[in-house]
Amino acid sequence: MLSLISWLSRRRHLHTSVPLAQVMHDIRLCAPDLVALTGDMTNLGLLSEFRAAQRWLQEQSLPPTLLVPGNHEALVREKNLEKRALWAPWLHMADDEKAPGVLIHDHVA
Repeated sequence: MLSLISWLSRRRHLHTSVPLAQVMHDIRLCAPDLVALTGDMTNLGLLSEFRAAQRWLQEQSLPPTLLVPGNHEALVREKNLEKRALWAPWLHMADDEKAPGVLIHDHVA
């Protein structure tokens, strides 16, 4: 509940798309072989936010990318399997799905 109040009263005004667009522009200019996205892709961990983040990721045309979810992705614990499935291409989970994701490229993990 506190995260929702924080989002509605303050954070939604701070977290705008302009800085993100600038970071994405820099990533494209640098043309990295791999990208690691760490931290929060959602505000409250709602399924609708996971779907929106999935669409955003698909639109970015990034090189191989590892997504490491942040604490905000765990705020709402409903439909976790569905959420994980939406982001599966970027999570790179081990076969047992208990180990953290690992992306390996040219002998670099």
